Amino acid sequence: HAGGTCFADQELTREQAILEVDRLAQELHNSKIENDKLRNAASQLVNQLELAKEQNLKNGNDQRVFALKFCIHEIKKAMG
Repeated sequence: HAGGTCFADQELTREQAILEVDRLAQELHNSKIENDKLRNAASQLVNQLELAKEQNLKNGNDQRVFALKFCIHEIKKAMG
């Protein structure tokens, strides 16, 4: 919040506020790492599904190709 009012409302000392900011920074860092892991896992899954789609396309499995395309699209949409 502007001017540190969120810390003022909690009546934290300067040292406590610094510790809280450090804790929040570490929590944000950990969340970013977890987010990167999830994005990488989703990307790997999309790659595997793309390979499966190509294989099924070669084999003429139209229904499976359609399902794989749908899955790939939904995962990419969820990834943003």
